[in-house]
Amino acid sequence: MKSDFSGLIVPVLTPVDEQGRLDEKHYVKLLHRLMARGVDGLFVTGTTGEAAQLADPTWEAANRVALREAAGSRTKVYCGAVFPGTADTIAHIHRLQDMGAEYAFATPTFYNTDGTQEQVLRHYERIVAATQIKLIVYSIAFTTHVDIRPQTLYEISQMDRMIGVKDTRADWPSHLENLKLLKDTKMGIACVIEAMIASSLLSGADGIVTALANFMPEYYVDVLKAARENDVQGVYRAFEGIMNLERAMRCPGGNGVAKMKYLGSLLDVCEPYTSMSTAHVTEEQKQTIQGTCRYILSEMERLGVPAEWR
Repeated sequence: MKSDFSGLIVPVLTPVDEQGRLDEKHYVKLLHRLMARGVDGLFVTGTTGEAAQLADPTWEAANRVALREAAGSRTKVYCGAVFPGTADTIAHIHRLQDMGAEYAFATPTFYNTDGTQEQVLRHYERIVAATQIKLIVYSIAFTTHVDIRPQTLYEISQMDRMIGVKDTRADWPSHLENLKLLKDTKMGIACVIEAMIASSLLSGADGIVTALANFMPEYYVDVLKAARENDVQGVYRAFEGIMNLERAMRCPGGNGVAKMKYLGSLLDVCEPYTSMSTAHVTEEQKQTIQGTCRYILSEMERLGVPAEWR
């Protein structure tokens, strides 16, 4: 596995108050819970962290606090620059550099764009030319509506300081093509799709990025350990726990972050507030999520997770 972008990387929730300001008390508690439980990286102000909705002071505070709290630890902090245009992305990466960030991730341009692969390449070329820190491609076509194709990713991997890609493709043949093309490059590839985690790791993925690890990172730590040891049976045993967790969280409709925030409020990870004024959780969804909470607490007890992390 490639060291700069590998292992268990958690897209961290951004706890906020009713006015959308960073809830630093819960945020610091969540960061330390994750770092103490074997997480390799914190993916800050990404989609799960409400990147596109956070007010600018909240975006800055979330990145600054994560960098401060992880300083001196083994856990890497990948800071988010999720903005619709190239110039704004570069300006925010400059701010991250000033905060002392070593890593930043960026989406392709996603507003008033032609969506061509040439434009994707020009965007990342300009970012590389204008910044100094290590960079990760945030490939998330279901929100940006820009598909970064495997050959384009390979060309990006040849750029200076490009060290990883968060691959959200649910299309297994394309994900496998990415794994093949990036195998001998400096670019680590992390799988996001829960159902593909086991196959992806056994096919050479460097890591996983999963929002459910905000609540239960132990399953993902175990599946990565088994993959590193080439223990196929161990991978699938741990993967069964991941799938049980994913099934327990299933409740159709609504906003995914709002549902996770509600679960987080039951587990004392955050308050249920989001930065999205229209996001809400129905009573039916709340009942399902309350069942998820009971399941997670029982699994924490079974696995011997210390009481202060529950």
